[in-house]
Amino acid sequence: MLNACTKRSSDVVARYGGDEFAVILPHMKQEEVVQFAEELRKEVLGLAIPHEYSSSSPYLTISLGVYTTIPSKESSIEEFIKAADQALYMAKKARNEVVGL
Repeated sequence: MLNACTKRSSDVVARYGGDEFAVILPHMKQEEVVQFAEELRKEVLGLAIPHEYSSSSPYLTISLGVYTTIPSKESSIEEFIKAADQALYMAKKARNEVVGL
């Protein structure tokens, strides 16, 4: 479903960890990425996949952490991943939300 939502050949969806995925969207502004993430969240909820053991929703939901940056010589992939992970942590804490940093 995540792959089906990407539209450009440069967009990449990959598993990152056990139950986490990364969606890489090059050359997009933060507002666009947050909007895209919100659309993903709604698409997954709209699938109405039963989640009988969840205390927050009867259906499968996703939380999305969003981080954007313009790479420079001073930036590193480690910093990028750390910031994206922080946004995801905040989104998971809020449950079924999109959080952008």
